[in-house]
Amino acid sequence: MDRKAMANLPLRTPCRRGWKVPCRAGQGITSMEKTGGEVVLHVNRPHAAGGNTQVVLLGIAHVSAESVRATRKAVRKYKPDVVLVELCKDRVQLLMDEPEEPNQKSMWYAMETRVEGFQGMEQKQMLEIAGIAPGIGVTRNDIEMGIRMLVATGCFDQVVPITLPADTEQLPAFHFDVRRYRATDLTCEDGFQQVNPLQCLGYRVKERSLPPPGGLEYLMDPSAIDLDETKVESSLRRFSEQARKEGMSTVHMGCLARKELLQLASQAGLDPQRLRTDFDNLESNKPVLVHISVSEAALPKAYTGMGSPADLNLALQMSKAGQEVRSPQPSSERAGATRGGFASSSTPANLLGDALSKSYGAVQASAGEKLGVQPGAAWRAALEEAAACGVKQFHLGDRPVSITKARMGAAIWAGTQPKLAGLAGMCAAVSLAAAVAGDASPIPLGAALGGSFVTGMLGSVWLLSGPLREISEFASQDPEEIEESVQAELRKPLDEQEMWKLDGEDALVEWDGADRTIIAERDEYMAHTLHAAATGTLAVSPALVCDADGVGTGYYRYCIGAGVPEKARPGEGELGHSAPEYLPMTDVSTVLGIVGAAHVRGIVDAWPEASSIDLESLLVE
Repeated sequence: MDRKAMANLPLRTPCRRGWKVPCRAGQGITSMEKTGGEVVLHVNRPHAAGGNTQVVLLGIAHVSAESVRATRKAVRKYKPDVVLVELCKDRVQLLMDEPEEPNQKSMWYAMETRVEGFQGMEQKQMLEIAGIAPGIGVTRNDIEMGIRMLVATGCFDQVVPITLPADTEQLPAFHFDVRRYRATDLTCEDGFQQVNPLQCLGYRVKERSLPPPGGLEYLMDPSAIDLDETKVESSLRRFSEQARKEGMSTVHMGCLARKELLQLASQAGLDPQRLRTDFDNLESNKPVLVHISVSEAALPKAYTGMGSPADLNLALQMSKAGQEVRSPQPSSERAGATRGGFASSSTPANLLGDALSKSYGAVQASAGEKLGVQPGAAWRAALEEAAACGVKQFHLGDRPVSITKARMGAAIWAGTQPKLAGLAGMCAAVSLAAAVAGDASPIPLGAALGGSFVTGMLGSVWLLSGPLREISEFASQDPEEIEESVQAELRKPLDEQEMWKLDGEDALVEWDGADRTIIAERDEYMAHTLHAAATGTLAVSPALVCDADGVGTGYYRYCIGAGVPEKARPGEGELGHSAPEYLPMTDVSTVLGIVGAAHVRGIVDAWPEASSIDLESLLVE
């Protein structure tokens, strides 16, 4: 038999515990043993390091503190290139901090930065002096320092910070500093921080009020001997005449003169950062006198020669008296700003899915709170550790929850109706039989039929509330009992059952029709997104992409892959709609997928055909 024929033969790859997963040799996909809640898959990729990419699946419990610890340990153990978690565009808020009042540690970044009110310097120079730039995080202290540095130039009498709030589509970024990173099992204490968005951050300045210039003269220090004095004299004479003709202010003239002298210094081979241009007679009507010299060390960016040494010292040591910074306020109108929030649809099936999801989520969250686990704690822990370990991309690989809710509502609606109809019919028949029995029954016919309707309604409530009752009982246990029941299930060999079904936590699959939409379809969806991340063929998931700005420091910024299906992309007005696109990684050696334990078996079963799964068919509402 030739190799091509052999490649199409279905094989069964054994694991240490006897769990067998169908694979195809031609795809080069194998599975390894499950240990400690982990399953390892491989994709043969000749050009990858080691000839293959490993995909590690970690199954966790959403309400378990031990699962948060396991998440941190797995990221540290594997140090993957990509982490993929069971989140989507609708649940990205679970990675974000709870809304709170800004404090001294709060950070912001702006899409746009500017300094208004002065034309004597280029925007780039003033922004460098202020220390702000688009996309770079700043604290309240940084904003105050910008005020001090602009005042220290000697060019301004007043500097006022200005901010414009972010629009409803702008997401926070996350800043990390590996050198300061410290984390406990459940929380990060330092070195990782959310950076809240602003549309604009800048300053409005009022130019320093000085008498009009009475001319411009100079004195050359011997340290500046390399400057061409003829060019210096010619340039300063030209600026003096220009200032007189145009009615230029003294400050404006001084800034332009310094800019010209810096260019002459560069042409003469001098370091422009060391050129001193100290302006005298600024407060009088005498000709302005500029002393030109070369400093032994580089001068501060705020140096213009028009500020006093005290100004520069003040800029570095203390706040400008009377200048008060008001911290930017978070927008209360941000779309979906509640953690885990998403928009609702109005069809009966969607309303049913929405109501059941919210009820279930609220009770599940109460179980987590007993263990000190906030909603999304494992996902945030994964992101924090990813930053500490240098992970390049953090994928949100699940199907949008809005789609899952709609499909779940329709499935439960369809699955429950036959039972409700049967229950109502049975009640009606019994009541009707009793009613026509004449004297044997005191119940009127209308009351009997009405009773069947009421009984049917009560029956519907009973049928739909079963999973809610189960998780309520689960949440009512002591914290130790909750953790132990979860860990007992995760310790079971996966090959002995179809899936890890955690008592209480995964009760929602008991709803008629829910198991396919809540579990199986998402298993297929995440198998495909995991495979895409491992092979680098197409970026099909939203992601937080690392933007390093130094050794061990940088930002994670929300981006959308070019291959993300339209229905999995944030819509207009939704968080992330205006996010930039990113490219998939092509040299991936390890992908770590962190998902709810109930999804592990289904992802493994779907893995052999993962590349051919049609995401569009799973996104039909």
